Amino acid sequence: MFAQAPDEAWEKISCGDGAKGARVHHWAAVRLPTVAEFDYQGEVPHRMRWALARRSIRKPDEIAYYLAYAPLETTVQELVRIAGTRWAIEECFQAAKNECGLDQYEVRRYVGWYRHITLAMLAHAFLATTAHQPREKGVERLSDAVRAWSDIGAPYEVAECRLLLADAQRALGNTRAEALEREAARVAFGRIAGAPTTEVSTAGTPATDVSAADRARSGPEGTTTELTAREQSAAEPNAFVREADYWRVVFDGRRLTVRDSKGMHHLARLLAAPGREFHVLDLVAADSDDPAASGRLVRDTGDVGPLLDDRAKQMYRRRLTEIEGDIEEARADNDFARKEQAELERSFLIDELSRAVGLGGHDRRAGAASERARSAVTQALRKAIGHLRDASPPLGDHLDRTIRTGTYCTYLPDPRLPSPWST
Repeated sequence: MFAQAPDEAWEKISCGDGAKGARVHHWAAVRLPTVAEFDYQGEVPHRMRWALARRSIRKPDEIAYYLAYAPLETTVQELVRIAGTRWAIEECFQAAKNECGLDQYEVRRYVGWYRHITLAMLAHAFLATTAHQPREKGVERLSDAVRAWSDIGAPYEVAECRLLLADAQRALGNTRAEALEREAARVAFGRIAGAPTTEVSTAGTPATDVSAADRARSGPEGTTTELTAREQSAAEPNAFVREADYWRVVFDGRRLTVRDSKGMHHLARLLAAPGREFHVLDLVAADSDDPAASGRLVRDTGDVGPLLDDRAKQMYRRRLTEIEGDIEEARADNDFARKEQAELERSFLIDELSRAVGLGGHDRRAGAASERARSAVTQALRKAIGHLRDASPPLGDHLDRTIRTGTYCTYLPDPRLPSPWST
């Protein structure tokens, strides 16, 4: 019916704004017969059924159809506006999938599915509400999100959060912070796409020693701070130096000492080479007192199963199919931002599948030694950062934001680092 409709039956109407302006299409609507059992109150109709069609302006053969059930006074423009909310609904579901794991469930009964969906949507509602809180709170929440995604080894989500954090910093007028967050996101996307990273030189000057009296005042966790005036120590460079059973740490003009631990050794190696990725097996071997044992660890050929199980691979492939449709639709709507995001997600999923599946479709398996080392190194790093935070909250916050853990660990400086580290 709609395909044979004359040109005068179609009306050019915008169904809402997209990334590049109004989404304008040709629309046509026709009222359908009423159903007395549902559409009448007594003998008076109170609701109407519609058939609605959307036709592409550039490709008239592309027509989408809708069925509507609305009050009698509803206009065609109102029906078009409601139909246009489809994109907002899709974005909401996609955001809930990406940020809250809406589609990541394994249940056999409706009750389990219902609980998972409810919890995921509640988490998404919390994030949406948080986004409308004061800007300073938004920066704090986004920083927490960056740390959380980093802890579970989700590089794509970390990069996306960093872009949002850059926008938040720009809104606050922190141009330097914005620039560094965007650069960190660019580097992360480059790693996902397989681009090489550049190591940064870390030449520095040794820091002034902390007195023995300061060490004598160490607390229960082995940390102590020297509360000198900032203007007296502003010229003192950042330092992370081991001295016997303690580490002398200087950050942003504040000095402290921390008891020796494996986590401090790992931190020292990461701080000495900003931007460089260290495999956890290398960090464990470098800190081992038994070279033979570390050699056996590296040569361990056991595994803990495939990198991706069958269900994960099916979900990835199904999502790739959906993304192709998203890209075509975004291209038709001239929504370049949505198209670019979909292409980035497609590239990430393809890389993940390529990493998990070898020649002939055989699964690549996760090494047991790597997994044990990853868990041990992450725990040691987090414990050391916690001790440093107790003595210097700004330093703890800095390390939380810049130390990336996982199978590969790295240190990515942020704007609050005034100078290179001396190690």
